[in-house]
Amino acid sequence: MTKPTLAVALIVKNESKHLRACLETVQGWVDEIVILDSGSSDDTKAIAEEMGAKFYTNSDWPGFGLQRQIAQSHVQSDSYFGLMPMSASHPSSKPVSWKRSVKTLQPLFISLPD
Repeated sequence: MTKPTLAVALIVKNESKHLRACLETVQGWVDEIVILDSGSSDDTKAIAEEMGAKFYTNSDWPGFGLQRQIAQSHVQSDSYFGLMPMSASHPSSKPVSWKRSVKTLQPLFISLPD
């Protein structure tokens, strides 16, 4: 039996301030990092590529749900979870436990209060 693979998917726009710290929190324990950019004008793409993420762009914002589905369509791993870039650097960030079916690609989005 092969080990299931895990991805993290992020929907971003102008997140160069937080993106590096966010990606550093998942590097080494996820198999794939997928970023769907919503039309950044900062260094988001350069940081994502430097950190080894798969980077895609959809500037025509269709709404959060549809944008999430587009991000999900780029995931090649068995399972994934969603992460907001500001979450990783938030002072109240804590480990989150989660379980998701390997085959259904059910997302888990984590957003912490300001």
